[in-house]
Amino acid sequence: MMEFDTLTLTRVTYGVDKGRLVGRIDFRGLCGAMSLSLSPEAAKAMLALVADQMVISAKEVATGLTAELIEQAVNPALEHNE
Repeated sequence: MMEFDTLTLTRVTYGVDKGRLVGRIDFRGLCGAMSLSLSPEAAKAMLALVADQMVISAKEVATGLTAELIEQAVNPALEHNE
């Protein structure tokens, strides 16, 4: 059974698609692996599918960082030393 392995979206830096997104989807199975190339249009559609979750995740990270900064401002003894 073929299973999804990776999805990669990359902005092209040269050629006719310069500045556009392209992508690749990799699958692996018992008999081997295969990759599918995504056109700029398909890559853009994939990015659109995850855009809402990206915003949610960014807000969660920002909230966590803000809470850490506030906690350090209130209690400087909690500063992390590495």
